[in-house]
Amino acid sequence: MQTEQVGPSQFAKLELTEPGNGTDSGTLVEFKDKSDKAIKAVLLGKKHMRKSENASPLGGSDGWPDGRYLLVMNGPKDVAVVSDALSEVDTKPDRWLNKDFFKVEKLKAITVTHTNATNSWKLTRETENGTLALADAKPSEQLDTGKSSPAGNALSFPSFTDVASPDARPEETGMDKPIVAKIETFDGFAYAVSIGTKTNEDNYYIRTSVSADFPKERAAGKDEKPEDKEKLDKEFKDKTDKLEDKLKQEKAFEKWTYLVSKWTVDPLLKERKDLLAEKKEEPKKEEKPAATNVTTQPKIVPPLPQNNEPKKEDKPAEKKPESDQ
Repeated sequence: MQTEQVGPSQFAKLELTEPGNGTDSGTLVEFKDKSDKAIKAVLLGKKHMRKSENASPLGGSDGWPDGRYLLVMNGPKDVAVVSDALSEVDTKPDRWLNKDFFKVEKLKAITVTHTNATNSWKLTRETENGTLALADAKPSEQLDTGKSSPAGNALSFPSFTDVASPDARPEETGMDKPIVAKIETFDGFAYAVSIGTKTNEDNYYIRTSVSADFPKERAAGKDEKPEDKEKLDKEFKDKTDKLEDKLKQEKAFEKWTYLVSKWTVDPLLKERKDLLAEKKEEPKKEEKPAATNVTTQPKIVPPLPQNNEPKKEDKPAEKKPESDQ
């Protein structure tokens, strides 16, 4: 779009210093051939902003990027302004990653082992859609199915946010003392997932390994007809091929340590007590007052005083004189 004569002393203002030379350094993009020989290198600097015509006089908006300052390395020190902000150039490759991951299907049993053995637990079920039950439950323990049901779908749709550096030490990722979850499926797959420490972004480090043991040949039915055998053999082979492809793909994830979100491993972080029903407190019985050793004596009523005076005889009522007629 244009070139500008800018001296090296002004490169920092345009973020055109090489990476590692301060906070205002640019992004170095190198192009190499198949023999790893450098073809060209470009230093990307500050984005050129176009101010909005309807910008508020109070400020608060610098418009939008319509270009970028750049400097071609090992060439003339002319700063160019190109008409592309080159926003897709990013030093963080996490958004370029294929986020397809391993997938636990038809969970049969899950065993979670904490560093503190009292927090460990195991859940099993008899059928694919059956209810999970707590293995080796104590008489005082009752499983809360509402709390344990998320474990039945653990890692059924996992995804990762990033891949950890191969140079990360086990003490940094928590792989020296991880929580270990072992999962068995009805298809014969066995997963071992090690969960490490949590980052400031609420992500957890995990590593995984997988193995499988499923039949390679189909056992024919007792009264199986020849015309059915060919069809059933084909269905069995197709299913076996899919399982083998799944195993091959998921084995490829074993060599990396991944960062996953908290919700991905949340069912595996539960402690044993978190899966149990809360114990209801029995209502307290009212206590009766304790009996006392008090001897009750009969109450003596003193006799009423007697009157020794003689009773007066009743006098006859006096007759009124008759009036004169």
